Parts: sequence; C-alpha cells; structure tokens
Amino acid sequence: MTNTPTPPANASQYLELLWKQGQRLMAQNMESAARKGTPNVKLFSCNTELELEKFVTVNPGMLKLKATVQKLQAEEDPVLIVGPTGTGKEIIARALHGGRWGKFVPVNCTALPSELLESELFGHKKGSFTGALEDRVGKFRAAHAGTLFLDEIGDMPIDMQAKLLRVLQEKVVVPLGTDKEEPVNCRVVAATNKSIEELLNRLHFREDLYHRLAVFTLQTTALLDRQEDVRHIVDALGGEKIEDTKILITNGNVRSLQAQVRRFQVLGE
Repeated sequence: MTNTPTPPANASQYLELLWKQGQRLMAQNMESAARKGTPNVKLFSCNTELELEKFVTVNPGMLKLKATVQKLQAEEDPVLIVGPTGTGKEIIARALHGGRWGKFVPVNCTALPSELLESELFGHKKGSFTGALEDRVGKFRAAHAGTLFLDEIGDMPIDMQAKLLRVLQEKVVVPLGTDKEEPVNCRVVAATNKSIEELLNRLHFREDLYHRLAVFTLQTTALLDRQEDVRHIVDALGGEKIEDTKILITNGNVRSLQAQVRRFQVLGE
C-alpha cells in the first residue's frame, strides 16, 4: 500500500507536495529505464513522425514504407534498409531510432579500412596499436540504449563481417588490446545501396550475417520510379517557382534534386 503523506494545514501546500513526489517518482523511473536501456515509448511516435515528415512522398509504396516504420519504431530487432544512394535511408534510420534514451550513432562502413573499422566499432585500449594514444569506447558502446546505424554495410570487409556477427549474437564487444568482454545494448539498423541479390551473390556477403541484420527489410525507391513525388519535394525545398520543365531527374537521387533547387534559388537558373 502506498504511504500517503500527512496533509499540511494548507491545501495548496498538500497538492504541491503530492506533485513533487510524483515528479521524483517519474525521475527515478526515467533514470532506471535509462540504465536498463528501456526506450521512452511516449516519445517514440512524436520523434518518429518528426523524422518522417522529412521524407516527402505521395507514392503508395513509400507511404506504406512510412507506415511500416511507425510499426517498427519501438521494436529492438535489427532492420536492413535497401535502396539507391540519396533516397532517404538515413532519414528512415533516424525515424526508427524514435525516442530511445541513447544516441543515434552513424558509421560509414566504406570510410575506413578493416583494421581501423574494428577499432571504430568495438573500441581500443591505449597503446594497443600505433597511434592509439588513449582509450576509446567504440561506436557500439557509444550507442548504448540508442541506435547504431551501419551505412553501406555491403562494403564491410569479410573479416569484419564475422566479428560483427559475433557481436550481434553474443551482445558483447572485445576492445582491441584487451580480452575483456564489454556488454552492448543498442538497436542495429544497417543500410546498403546494393540489391539483396547483388549483396549475397556478387559481393559474397555472409548469408548468416544478412539474416541477422534483415529481421525486417525496408526498401526505398529511386525518384525515377516515383515521378509523382518530384514536384512535392521541390516545393518542400523552397523551389515553388521552378517550372516543371526545368526539373531534371537523371539519377533518381534526392540530393541531386536538392542541388538543382539550390542553384535556382541562388542563380535563378
């Protein structure tokens, strides 16, 4: 049974006391949830919707994708986002992040060679290799209670794929320069601009890792295949005065369209 405090003589003071107790309890619950990595469900829908507003579309397939993101936002399963470059994969990943307590931590798997990528993801101890001047926690631990976004996962070296698979299975990382296992607790969202067939057949991506990452798969679509979105995107970017005849969609890339709109805004052409 909850202990009710003795009411002060003044009723307003009593209400204030109850309010303060409620706030303390809320703060304690929030702190406990953060330590456990529990998502803030109340914030999920709001944060996800704010991110999805950036994904401008009237295309039926993309609207269905946005609805699927809403369904997946509070889940912990890994998600693989497949689609051409510049079609909003990171926006989708940030929407999936939702109201998690931890950070959204992006990693470009093409930016670093295998030996540096391992340190980047799993961390290292000072002196574990030339140039390791201080301890580093790594992206997995930096994303605790949040989301680790592995962009261009199809370009990850094969030896790193095996190490990543172990982390996903065991939920621990071993920083370079130590044998100590460190627990990790974050949602993993991966993305690739390769088709699944190309990923598994031509690139020989590990099939067991693919199935670990692709518990849910989301597919984005190039602008070339959703022409009905072009005018809406141009208007959203502030290009209402651009004539449709001046809008050139050559590679299906939203970034290319954004650059066109910016040139028109500055140069008028």
